[in-house]
Amino acid sequence: MVAVLFTNLFDNMTVVTGYSFRAYFHAAAMGPKLWYVPATTGPIFAVAGYITWVLAGILLGIFFENRAVIFGRAIVEASLTTSWDLCVDAIGGTEYREWSWVDGGTWLGVPLR
Repeated sequence: MVAVLFTNLFDNMTVVTGYSFRAYFHAAAMGPKLWYVPATTGPIFAVAGYITWVLAGILLGIFFENRAVIFGRAIVEASLTTSWDLCVDAIGGTEYREWSWVDGGTWLGVPLR
């Protein structure tokens, strides 16, 4: 639940301020919104974060956690989630027109930051 709220809060701040992903907006086709962001955004990123956390553990061969391992696993998890998001942003922003950036970007219309 915390991940869902955190994701929605920061996505709304980004839509309103343009910081840190540049100015963009979600199309009406994305369904009901919580302020400016589709209600499905939070759950989608929470699930993606969980799946990539598990996958990072599998890739690193981790069965038991300690602090050093958790830090490395978090880096792998963030990299996997970012890679997934780059693909989703390009498809959703171009093929499906679910969102778009005001200024566009170099990665199929998606800004790299």
